[in-house]
Amino acid sequence: MRKIMNIVIGGIQQKIFNVFLLTMLLVMGAYTVTLIVASTNLNQLVGDTGEKQKESIRVISESAMSTVVTRCMEENTALRAGAANEVFQGLRNNVQLLGDYARVLFSNRESEPRQKVELPDAGRDGEVSVQLITEAGVDAQQEDIADTVGLIGNMSDMLCALLRSMDVNSCFVATPDGVLVIADDRSGSKFNDKGELLSLPVRERPWYTGAVSAGEMYFTDVERDAFTDKVGIVCALPVYADGQLVCIVGADLFLDFMEETVNGSEEEGSFLCVMNEKGHIIFSPESEGIFEAKISEQAEDLRKSEETELADFAQDVSKGETKMCLVTVGGKEYYMSGAAMDTVGWSVLAVVDRLVTEEPARLMEQQFEQTLDEASQTFYSGVNHAKTGIILLLVVIFALCCAGSLLLAKRIVKPLGLMTKRVASLGGNHLQFMMEDDLRTGDEIEVLAEAFAKLSKKTLQYVDEVTKATAERERMGAELSVATTIQNSMLPNLFPDFADVPEYDMFASMSPAREVGGDFYDFFMVDPDHLAVLIADVSDKGVGAALFMAISKSMIKMRAQMGGSPAEVISYVDKRISETNDAGMFVTLWLGYIDLNTGHTVACNAGHDYPAIACNNGDFVVEKSKHGSPIAFLPGMPFPEIEFDLKPGDRIVLYTDGVPEAKNPEGERFGVERMVEVLNANRQENNKTTLEKLREAVNTFAGEEPQFDDMTMLGITYYGRAHKA
Repeated sequence: MRKIMNIVIGGIQQKIFNVFLLTMLLVMGAYTVTLIVASTNLNQLVGDTGEKQKESIRVISESAMSTVVTRCMEENTALRAGAANEVFQGLRNNVQLLGDYARVLFSNRESEPRQKVELPDAGRDGEVSVQLITEAGVDAQQEDIADTVGLIGNMSDMLCALLRSMDVNSCFVATPDGVLVIADDRSGSKFNDKGELLSLPVRERPWYTGAVSAGEMYFTDVERDAFTDKVGIVCALPVYADGQLVCIVGADLFLDFMEETVNGSEEEGSFLCVMNEKGHIIFSPESEGIFEAKISEQAEDLRKSEETELADFAQDVSKGETKMCLVTVGGKEYYMSGAAMDTVGWSVLAVVDRLVTEEPARLMEQQFEQTLDEASQTFYSGVNHAKTGIILLLVVIFALCCAGSLLLAKRIVKPLGLMTKRVASLGGNHLQFMMEDDLRTGDEIEVLAEAFAKLSKKTLQYVDEVTKATAERERMGAELSVATTIQNSMLPNLFPDFADVPEYDMFASMSPAREVGGDFYDFFMVDPDHLAVLIADVSDKGVGAALFMAISKSMIKMRAQMGGSPAEVISYVDKRISETNDAGMFVTLWLGYIDLNTGHTVACNAGHDYPAIACNNGDFVVEKSKHGSPIAFLPGMPFPEIEFDLKPGDRIVLYTDGVPEAKNPEGERFGVERMVEVLNANRQENNKTTLEKLREAVNTFAGEEPQFDDMTMLGITYYGRAHKA
């Protein structure tokens, strides 16, 4: 490079000037040629271009509108259907919870207390309360009916709690005796104008007859509320105990939100409507025509409509398809899209008149023609004046660009040179690039310099952060290692075999899903004749669950060694843990006492998986028996006990849900059936070998799929003290 008259020949400065000069020459030449050609062919060009642009606008507008309408309609219907479906799914889940609780009450009827249920009180209107309603002629004071009502009274708190937590209008329990226990905030609606308490034909209500007929969860069609006459839907579930129908539980939901949404959706040429599982329109803003909402007896099944395209569309939507399509109804074309609500079998339909979607394209075409005429006149007038000054303007621009390119090139090169010098000087202990006033050019060079400065600063910060993070990770790893060691030391890891303890053979193992877990097991003598065996699963993982596990295990063992049955021990621990359970955790637990002299076993299951038991040298069978709720899940609930007798050679295998719920890469669960098959295939082995074979089978099934639950197993073989020699 050479420097002549303050210009570096062969450097960036010269190259920038050459680029500007060449660009200007090309632009000026091209502009001149274009101007001449444009002047010659202007009339024809303007005419042809105008027609092509109008056609392009029409095609593009129609295509764009079709795309927008398709996307908006499909997304809108899917979103609205999904939102409504979530409401119905929540309703279904909470009714199932009511049914589970009712089944427990009626299954343990003799041991449950009785709670009084009051008649409706008009003075409590607007206040959530539990009320007793009967059919005409039913005497609620009759002994057996009063006893059933008192049993259902135990559900009062749960009915009120679910009513407050759910977006529903009432929760209820109805019996085959014609009695209804209902929780709502509308006590005043249970009286007529004379202040007389109304009766209700409970067993004639659609939700009652429908649930009994279905024998499972049942959603009614849209119906009027018996007391408020509002439009709503009821979810009901029949509850059976000992093979007999004992009650119907349910909740009703007013559909004001759906009716308001549909009625407010109507715009020019478009609206939303709701179709039920029978193909009937049940909500619509239309007051006439095929989309008018009518009662079931008058409504037309759209799936069987004489309008074949509409019938095909309705059938597809009922099957869950949601793609938009063009449907001809009554000689008019409509864009239609639908989305199904799986929980109740309904569908949301969006309907848009095709003429409405084409209107913007017609308006744009008319506006374009008007604009094109005005622009053509203005252009023709301006061209004649522009020709005269264009040459002078080009000359002036050329001169100014040459001078400007020289100044700009010099300005660009100077800070770049300074920046290059500063970057080259970085090294050793001086790694930070600092901004200088000469680099503040107000353009991309300043941005580049600031980027260098920030990068160097962040690099230093990153090095410091990496150093600190490495030290922190090492510290946390050491703490987790200590926590794992402590947890393992709390679990028995020395197992007696038949040679050491002839009364029984025992083996157990626990594999946490993380460094530390929430599963635990234990076995100890509660007195000289009784061996306590337990296995448990905390409802979380990690360090928090490990701490909860340590507290629970210590408390159970301490209370068991103080005396008492398994149910008394679990009730004591449930009460103590629930008093300070701010984390909301709970524990599933199986605790059994085995009499080593007779084999008589007393056990209590607090929401844990059923044990697998092999008797009389036979196969393992999962013994399903009654159990209570997990510890700290429903404080104060009773914990039932079971009793059975073990004979010498009988075996029990206890496990946590990490075994049957282990998943393979396809998402399939290992399952209880596979577990039992593995146990039976190895039932001639000792407990250690049997459990190791089961773990191998689970690991082979899961493959590389990571597991998210702890896996704990315990096996015991009872021999009895008759074998002690």
